[in-house]
Formats: sequence, C-alpha cells, structure tokens
Amino acid sequence: MIAYLDSSFVVALYVAEGRSAAAAQVLRTMDQRPAISVLTDIEVASAVYRKGDPSRAQAAQRLYRQDRAAGVYQELELEPAIYERARLLAGGVAGRHLLRSMDLLHLAIAQHYRVAALATFDKRLAKAAESLGLEVLSAQF
Repeated sequence: MIAYLDSSFVVALYVAEGRSAAAAQVLRTMDQRPAISVLTDIEVASAVYRKGDPSRAQAAQRLYRQDRAAGVYQELELEPAIYERARLLAGGVAGRHLLRSMDLLHLAIAQHYRVAALATFDKRLAKAAESLGLEVLSAQF
C-alpha cells in the first residue's frame, strides 16, 4: 500500500514534537516507500522555520533534503490534471472541512495517483480524506 505523507506528518519526522514518535512508528510499518510531492517540500521548509530556532530549522531542513536525495520518499509529480481535480474538490470537500488550497492539492495528488492512504496530523485534512475513501494514518489529535 502506498501512503502519501502530508507536511504535518513529515515535519514531525524532522522536528522533535509530541507527534514525532507516532510518526516514526507509522513510517516503520509502511511496506512501500512513502510518497510526497514538491508541495511537501514547500510546506516542510515553511513549517520548520515557523517552529522557532533557526539553527534547528536549518538542521531539520538539511536532514529532510538528505533523505529526499537518498530516495527515502517517492515523489509524485504535480501533473497539470491535478490542479483541475483540486478545483473540483474545492466545490465538494473544501467547504465542509474548511480546507485550504494546499490541502486540496494534497488530496488531488492522492486521488490522481490512487494512493491508498494519507498520513497526516491535520484533523480537517484527515476528515476530508476519509470522506473521499482514503485510509488515514496517524490521525492522532
């Protein structure tokens, strides 16, 4: 089963926080390389710097980039059709779950590539993913 990781999950792997152990445990149980996208890169960079200490943020970002380069994650390309899928999702799940544009894009990527699961710590994104038939991993709120 391929799982798509959103940034809330990935950040917990690189910045010590209350959900880090849970994220590491979920990652260990995956039988295939987890999937991310270029959106994950952007959101992880933003999130680690918002967490405070710039030196810790730089270290976290460096480790993440090393793992990316080493092939820890498989990258799902941001195909043009994904934007249209996200626009269509906006009319359905965005209002019900108060999703932002990036959340819609993550869901559209998951649907486009027919991944089976989404790993997230974002409550709204988790509920939207479930409503679309995705299994949600790590939704410990």
